[in-house]
Amino acid sequence: MKTTDQINASSWVSKMTSAFRHLKGSYLRLAPGIRLLFWMMILLSGCAAKPNIYMPDQLPDIVAQYRHVTLYAGTVGMKGTGVRIKAGDSFTVIATGQMDFCPRGGCSSHRVTPEGASLLSRIGQKEFFFALPGNANYNLPGRDNFFTHKRVRDTGELFIGYKSGPMNGNGYPQNPEWYRDDAGMFSVDIIVWKELDYKRIADFLEPISTANSENREVLMLLNQVRHLEKIELVRREIADTQQELDSLRSKTVAEETAVPPPTSEAVSTGVGSVEPPSELPLESVPVTDEKSAEADANAGLDELQQLMAKLEGLRKELAEEKQHARQMAADLDASAEREKSLQARLADSSKAPPVVVIANPADGVETVAARIALVGVAEDERQVASIEILVNGRALKSPDGRAITVVPAAETSRRLDFKQEIALEVGANRILVRAVSGSGLVTERRLTVTRRKIRRNLLAVVIGIDSYAHVNRLKYASADARAFYRYLVEQSGVPADNVVLLINEAAGLRELRSALGTVLKRRAGAEDTVLIYFAGHGATESDADSPDGDGLEKYLLPVDADPGDLYATAMPMREVAHIFSRIRSERLVFIADACYSGASGGRTLQKPGIRAGISDK
Repeated sequence: MKTTDQINASSWVSKMTSAFRHLKGSYLRLAPGIRLLFWMMILLSGCAAKPNIYMPDQLPDIVAQYRHVTLYAGTVGMKGTGVRIKAGDSFTVIATGQMDFCPRGGCSSHRVTPEGASLLSRIGQKEFFFALPGNANYNLPGRDNFFTHKRVRDTGELFIGYKSGPMNGNGYPQNPEWYRDDAGMFSVDIIVWKELDYKRIADFLEPISTANSENREVLMLLNQVRHLEKIELVRREIADTQQELDSLRSKTVAEETAVPPPTSEAVSTGVGSVEPPSELPLESVPVTDEKSAEADANAGLDELQQLMAKLEGLRKELAEEKQHARQMAADLDASAEREKSLQARLADSSKAPPVVVIANPADGVETVAARIALVGVAEDERQVASIEILVNGRALKSPDGRAITVVPAAETSRRLDFKQEIALEVGANRILVRAVSGSGLVTERRLTVTRRKIRRNLLAVVIGIDSYAHVNRLKYASADARAFYRYLVEQSGVPADNVVLLINEAAGLRELRSALGTVLKRRAGAEDTVLIYFAGHGATESDADSPDGDGLEKYLLPVDADPGDLYATAMPMREVAHIFSRIRSERLVFIADACYSGASGGRTLQKPGIRAGISDK
């Protein structure tokens, strides 16, 4: 067994969680950035979550496998545990810890527990199921952070993950980008039992719980096992009592239907009359004590009813177990039905319609773009004759006004790729792709793409300089800036009044400071989005007090910059950082098409004798 110090370490996560609960009011009042820093400190201090249960160095006889896994927030899809499950195995999952789905603010999902996050599990490549069903509390105090799965039907590696939105059947999220900013972790312990012997399992857990009374998870698991053991014993008593009662009733019925003995009257034989003996020995007369049999039956029935009354407190647990079993059976039946359907299609492929797969866009996607590319492929066992595309019920048309129908280059094409650009209307755009096989069978795929109006409170400053007064000219900086301006105003729908365009002579140092430090400060609110684009020269000069610690001060060069006096005529990056702090908007994007190293021959001014470069800081 582990030492006492090692066992006491198992309460680390519980203590951290308890401390977090005491601070939860203060935590919610923290700024979003401080919340993110809080979770980073937790991760850096522990790296991996501590196990909820410490196993002996040598597994006991009742335990077949044990594995502790740390499930970090931001894990997309399902994570392999290395635990191999076989059909008929029973295993236990204990999960603790917390995650924050909104460390930057914007929602209320800050204290998400494993059951609250719908901790998922999957065996092999089957469909996922919930590792911690919400109804698995067994009338015990506290949260549902454990569950014992009994005699599973699948074989394969056990995978775990968590749910933060809609996902497909194997546990991969439809919106993986939603997981990007999640913070925190879950501590997951998995125990595979050699046999489902509740008494032996309880005997194994008892000393662990006694040695570490603060380990609430082990205590709750022990209580669960004791409940299951009690349920199993009562089930056996019910079965035995029912069998005895059935036997007693069968005996009573047999005695009641037995042939009665001869009476004292003459028995007709068809030949004459034969007088029966005047007396029969007492022991030869069959006697049926109906009242006694009925009393015994009633006594057995009363005993059964008393036993059923004792089980009343456990009916909820039994019903929940049956519901879980029915759900697993339904999932298996659904999987078998899909497999059967696939086999039927393979058996007679000539009657199967073509298969259509759309790679882009995803169904339900939202965008602010005016156009989107529809990309996909259609396949058939014999031939794909054509593909027709409809948008909002209207056939997709070419520039000359004719409907677009994709046809194969060869008459016997079994695969047909398609890629079409679709103009989107504001709102929902319903796209239908219809593929027709050579035998006339049709497959349709439908998806919806929603085009949103771009936020009208987006403010931008676009700067492009290539005609410098005292520095080598550039070729494409002003053209790049104008193209970016057209993208914002003409394609993305940003009002022209919201975009300041500074090209060449209009991009002096005074104009840059006015546009960035004054206009944006006055017009941009906290809910607005600010975008700054700069295309031009960058430069460096020696500065021992550089905030990057590399001995270099970095500058963005306006059109009138003097390389001999950068401090007075250029904009240092530390001033750019100060300008950013003056802008109240939560969303600020800065695109600098300028470099300082000159390694690529780009937009950089290097002074003789200066080692130009930016540190990793």
